[in-house]
Amino acid sequence: MARWLGEQPEGDADLGGAPREAFEATDALHYNLEIEINPSAGTLSGTNTMTIRSLVDGLTEFTFRLRTQYTITSALINGSTPVSVTTLGTTTRRATLDRAYNAGEEFTLTIAYNGTPVSVGFGSIEFDTQNGQPLVSTLSQPYYSYSWWPCKDGDFAQPGDNSDKATLELALIAPSTMRSVSNGLLLGVDNLSGNRRRYRWASNYPTSTYLVFFSSTNYTTWTQTYDYGAGTMPVEFSIYPADDNPTNRAAWEQVLVMLETYRPIFGLYPFINEKYGIYQFNFGGGMEHQTYTGQGGFWEWVTAHELAHQWWGDSVTCRTWHDIWLNEGFATYSEALWEERRPGSSGLPALFAAMSDRRPAFVGDSVYVYDTSNINRIFDYDLTYLKAGWVLHQLRHVVGDAPFFDLLAGYRAAYEGSAPTTDDFAAVCSSVHGQDLSWFFDEWVYGIGAPAYQYGWQTAQINGQHYLRLYINQVQDPSYGMYIMPIDVRVNRSSGNETHTVWNDADPEHFVIPISSAATGVVLDEFDWILTTSKTQVSYVNGPPKIVQA
Repeated sequence: MARWLGEQPEGDADLGGAPREAFEATDALHYNLEIEINPSAGTLSGTNTMTIRSLVDGLTEFTFRLRTQYTITSALINGSTPVSVTTLGTTTRRATLDRAYNAGEEFTLTIAYNGTPVSVGFGSIEFDTQNGQPLVSTLSQPYYSYSWWPCKDGDFAQPGDNSDKATLELALIAPSTMRSVSNGLLLGVDNLSGNRRRYRWASNYPTSTYLVFFSSTNYTTWTQTYDYGAGTMPVEFSIYPADDNPTNRAAWEQVLVMLETYRPIFGLYPFINEKYGIYQFNFGGGMEHQTYTGQGGFWEWVTAHELAHQWWGDSVTCRTWHDIWLNEGFATYSEALWEERRPGSSGLPALFAAMSDRRPAFVGDSVYVYDTSNINRIFDYDLTYLKAGWVLHQLRHVVGDAPFFDLLAGYRAAYEGSAPTTDDFAAVCSSVHGQDLSWFFDEWVYGIGAPAYQYGWQTAQINGQHYLRLYINQVQDPSYGMYIMPIDVRVNRSSGNETHTVWNDADPEHFVIPISSAATGVVLDEFDWILTTSKTQVSYVNGPPKIVQA
C-alpha cells in the first residue's frame, strides 16, 4: 500500500474473541466466490465455497470471518450436508462440521450470505461514484476481508497470520454497464437476465486474503504486452473514461519499463503466468492487490511502489502485522531503486537523492510494530515506510552492494509463495552474508530511534607516517541506546581524498587511521548511508586509540 491519502480508518471494537481452533489446525486450499452487487441499493449477496484441509486429528469445527450484518442463508459441508453456524462476535463465525476430520482429510464449506456492507478500515468496501457513474471497490488490508466475504483470516486487531494462502475463483455480477476487475486472469464474461453481467476471474497463485479484491465501474480497459524474452505477459489497465487521455496512459505504462528494471535485482515478475495490471479506484495512494494494483492517481512513485509489492508483499508476504515493514519498507526502498536504475539515471547520485527525499520526520519508535490493534501504527508512514526503507538502504551498505542483492534473491527463494517473519528475514540475511547480523536488526528494526554523531579530528605525523586521529561520540536520546555501525570517513588531503571505514561499536570511540599525507578535512558518512538525526563536527577529544589498519 502506498502512503494513505484518505481519512482516518475505522474498525470494529468486537474482537470475536471466543476460543477457536488453532489457526494452524487447517489449511485453506481454494476459495470459489461469487458475489452480486446492487449499487443503487448498496447491497451484496454471495456464496463462497471454501476447500479446507485438516492438519490435525479430530477437527470438529471451523472458524471463519464474516461480519454480523450479513445473514447466512445456507451453510453446507461437501455441497449437500447442512451444518450450523454460530456467531462468536461482530466479525467471527464458527461452523460445526458434520463429523471429525483427521489430518490430511479435506472438506468444502459453502456459505451463502446477503446484507448491506459496512465499510471499515481504510474503506474495506465502498459503494461510491466517479464522474456520476456507480463505483464499488474493496480494500481489505489489514484484516477487513470479513466486511465483504467469508474466509479464513486472523482476528481483528490481532497480529494475524498471512501464511495460509489459497487459490481463487471470483465471479462478480453487476449491472451490465459496469466492468468488473479482480485477481488473476479473466476466464469469461456472461450476459445475464435483468441487464446484468458476470465477470469470472481466477488465479492459480495462492493469495493472502487481504490481497483479494474486486472493483466495478464503467472502466475503459486496454492491454499492453510485457515481453520477457522467454515469453510474454499481458499488462492490463482499467481507467475511468473521464481520465482516459494520452498523458495518464503514458504515466501508467511506465510500469512496463519498471518490470524490466526490477527484473535483474528482484528476479522475474512472480505472477508471470497470469498478468499485471493497474486499475483506478477512489481510495488515496495505491493498494497492491495480487496481480492487479489499485491506484488513486497517476503518480510515478506510487506505480513503482505498488509494482515492487508484487515481489515484496504479495509473492513474499509479511507473516504477521508485526512484520508489515517487510512489505512496506521493501516497496519504499524499491522506489529509490527505480530512481537509481531507471533508463538514463545517474545511478548512485539518484539513489542518494531519493533516500534524502525519504528521510523520516520521526524516528523515535521501532520499525517492528508491537501494537497491531492500532491500524494507524501499523501503517505509520515515518516508521513502517520511510524508516523501514532506510533499514534496507543501510543493510545494503553494511553487507556490500552485490551481497545485498544476493540476500534478496535468497529471501525470495526461501519464502516465495509463503509468509516470513522479521526473524526469518534476518536469518536469511545472516546465512547468505556468512556472519551474524542480529545486532543490526536488534537496533534498527526491534529498537527505537537513530544515531546523532559528534566527531572531531587531528592530523599527526609519527616517524614519517601520517595519521588521522578521529573522535566519534553518539549524542542521541539516551533511551535510543547505542548504534553499532560501520561508518565511512572521507579524509581530505591536498593531493586528493581517500575514504576509510571504521567500525563504531563503543561510545565514545577514538580511532587512529594511517593516511597517505596530512589531512586537511574530514567528512563523516559522506553519502549518508546511515539514517542520522544529526552529524556535528566538534573539537578533537583525546582518548584511548583504536588503530585502523591501512
